[in-house]
This record gives sequence, C-alpha cells and structure tokens, in this order.
Amino acid sequence: GSLGKAPTTVSDAAALAPLIFVDLPIEQVEISSGRWMPVNGLDAMRFSTRWARTHYTSNKNATVPVVINLSSGSNAGAHDGQSMFECAIEEMLAADDLLSIVLAAGNSRLSETHLVKHIEKGTRANLDFFVPSSKQFETYVEFWLPKDWNRDDLSKLSVQLRTASGAETPLIKAGKTATLSDDQGRIIAGINFCFEAVQSINKSMILITIASTQNHHRRPYAMGGGWSICLHNNHTSKSLVVEAWIERDEVVFGLRRPQYARFFDDATSGDPIDTWQESAGRSVRRDGTLSNIANGGETFAVAAGTGGVSAGYASSYSGAPPTSRPSPAFIARADRNAAKPGILVSGNLRGAMRHMNGSSVAAPIATRWLANEMANGKTRSMIATAIPLKPLRVDPHTGAIALRDGRENLSDVPAQLGE
Repeated sequence: GSLGKAPTTVSDAAALAPLIFVDLPIEQVEISSGRWMPVNGLDAMRFSTRWARTHYTSNKNATVPVVINLSSGSNAGAHDGQSMFECAIEEMLAADDLLSIVLAAGNSRLSETHLVKHIEKGTRANLDFFVPSSKQFETYVEFWLPKDWNRDDLSKLSVQLRTASGAETPLIKAGKTATLSDDQGRIIAGINFCFEAVQSINKSMILITIASTQNHHRRPYAMGGGWSICLHNNHTSKSLVVEAWIERDEVVFGLRRPQYARFFDDATSGDPIDTWQESAGRSVRRDGTLSNIANGGETFAVAAGTGGVSAGYASSYSGAPPTSRPSPAFIARADRNAAKPGILVSGNLRGAMRHMNGSSVAAPIATRWLANEMANGKTRSMIATAIPLKPLRVDPHTGAIALRDGRENLSDVPAQLGE
C-alpha cells in the first residue's frame, strides 16, 4: 500500500495465528523500570502458553508453537543471564522447544547508566553519579562485584555514600547497611552491602537507594546533584573490577525533559570514544547496555536498526552487548533513517497510524518472523542454530555495521507496515 494507507491483505501464517494480549498492572508499567514487572511478566508468559494450547487448538493441550514478545525491561541487574526472571525463562524454554521468547534489547546505549571501574589493591576510588532535581521517583544504583570474590575477599572491602551536599554515611563493610536522614530525622537515602541478591546467582551487590528529589510537604525527599560512593579495596593481593548500572527511572508517558540519573567520569578519565560498544577509555560505558532481562542464552534479543537491509546499521540508542558476547540475535528496522526516526505502525484507534521507534518496535517484527518460521515446522533450537552468532563487525568511528554480518536481519515488509 501507499504511505499512510493500512494494508488490505496479509497472507503469512502469522496473520492467521491467534493473538493473546496480557495487560500488566499500571503500577508495573508507569515507569520504565517496571519495578516488580518480572513477577507479573513470568505469570503472563505461563498464562499465554497454557491458554494457546488449551483454547486455540482442535486437540486440547496440543503442543503447538508459541512465540511470546515482551517489549520491556530495565537497566539494573548483574547482566550475566543469572537473574531470577532469566533463570525462570530459561527453565521454560529448556522444557519446550516449540516455545520462543523475544525480548527488546533496550534503548540505553547512550543513557550513561553503565559504569566499569578498576580499583587496584590497597587503593580506593569514587564512583560518581548525578541525580536530577525534581525527580518524581526514587533512584536505585547497583554496584556488582566479581563472582570470584568469596566472602573472605569481600570482607576486605568497605564503602561509603556521599550526598550532593557532602554529608556521608559511616564506612560500612560487607553484610552491613547504613542510612542518611534529613534535618527532621526522616531517611532519604540508604546503602546496603549484600552478600547475595536475587538478581544474580553468584555475585554480590552494593545497593544505593535515594528518595525522590521532588520537593514535597509531607514525604521526605533527597537533594539533587552529584552523589558518589567511595569504595575502598583493602585487599592485599586482588585488584577489583566493579560494574554498576542505574535503574531506568524516567516517566514513560508525558515526558517533557530527561529525568533519569546517570553516571559521570572524573577529570582523570580518557577522552570519549564514540564506538558502538565504547569498551575502553572511560569508566562510563556503552557496552553492556542490553536490557537486564535480555542476557539469557535461549531467548532472542532484538536490536533496533536504521535504514534498509543493504545499507543499514544499528540505531545509536539501541542497547549493546558486552564485548565478550555476540547478542543480540536479531536486528529489525525501527527507524527509516537518521533524519527520520521511527517507522509507521498502527495506532490505538481504528485506522490511525503513527511513527514510533525503539527496540520495543523492532521486537514485534522479529516475533512475527519467528512465528512464520515455527509455523513452517522449525523448532526454536533449529532457528537459533541457524543464526551465526558472532561479534558484530563495527566501524570503530561511526558505529555502523553491515546488518547481514553475523546477525539475522529482518527487513520490514511494506504490506505489513502500511508503507
């Protein structure tokens, strides 16, 4: 069809397949992080699979192919594929080769919410982050410690939180907590040095929680500005690599200005490097910015792409994997070109069309492609085996990649997108 005109006929298998929608509670989705979204998300996946196989087949409980799309996720977490939600998803997939789960790669590559800091033995370092003023929601910052650091190693570490005004918590060690209060004695921030956390099976975490910075006459609020933690590595034989993420906390709808917290480098950091993954030169990184639930081994992560198949590249905002990992599995076009972000999608009202972009727009394109492949008799493992997962070949300056190089690129179909 022509631009702005809805498609009239679509003949693929996915067009004939039933769709199951699950509406998550509003408190789960009103901010980008989703808070406890994984609990409801897992219930939704199990419900969708069960409902599809008990209500949409002539043979009840038949094991028919099911493809689930979850265009959600957040920043915080260990990003090692070992979170409670990721492990639960992996268990579902390991038991069912006719089930595929598609996850958006995330849009946080440029958000400055990932930091990697090297701290030599016997030294200390400040890890700095900025909290905006008038921020409606609380701020969560997670500092993850290496999995090869046991409890005895962790006992050699100590940490302290410093506010934007210079107030400090006591210096605490592993397994301890500390808080900061305002002049009325109300708690506005806290630090918790956890030996174990549900976001990872084998890593320890230091969690920073800061209250909303929006002035309020009844509830406590924190001060906006530059905050930091000072991490002391008192180990006599081990240097420390700490990796940190700030939770996505911007408002989803009605956003008028960026209100998310972010890391910043100190004056001794190297010059900025504008590569796709930016794996050297600075503490604030662009690699390791996939959604926190898109790091599992059996799910399909989908990055946003710009342009066409032959001359396209990954969109600059789309979450990037760590340099050591080949994910995401797919790239699907979410932007026409650099000057025209977004692609045409159906709106909420009948006949309405609008432009949208992001990896959450790319993920459904991959979902449809997978549905067609599985309708043709392929299993999830057969599809995964056919995808040549190797590190992206990236231009070191522009970040441009050949979309056919090492990924299954999914070109949008004009008749399906109304273009």
